[in-house]
Amino acid sequence: MTDFMCLSNSFCGQDFLYVTNLWLFDTRPFEHDFFEWLSQACPLLKDLLIANLIPQKDKRQVKIIDNKQIFSKISYLHLSRLCLFLAHIDYVDQFLYYTNMYLPTLHTLSLQYDKLVAVTDNFTNDAKQINCSEIKQIVFYQLLVLTK
Repeated sequence: MTDFMCLSNSFCGQDFLYVTNLWLFDTRPFEHDFFEWLSQACPLLKDLLIANLIPQKDKRQVKIIDNKQIFSKISYLHLSRLCLFLAHIDYVDQFLYYTNMYLPTLHTLSLQYDKLVAVTDNFTNDAKQINCSEIKQIVFYQLLVLTK
């Protein structure tokens, strides 16, 4: 099985070693720990769609080691397409920032333009801090009206 539709928080703890296409849906937020588990449970994941408009409560996992805060970073080494159109802005923030996620093969990003503008501070953030260096296509799910 390479496709999995409508995975929710309740599946946490199982392995899906051959799943490459995944659609996440839940009425509860997907927290940092869930995405950490998912990266290990679906190591071959290429396409991910997140449908969850509920804000996250635990956006990052912080560990204290020797009185220092350490943030765990999640890697999706094969993820090439990410669809965040039906996702709360927290998920856009979590997936795009390099300090949260490592997405070396992300080529296609689908989301709402206003969410991209918000998380990138109107495109003024240092591009090295955002997982956008390999993106070849951005798909916006709304009509854009550009002024002259």
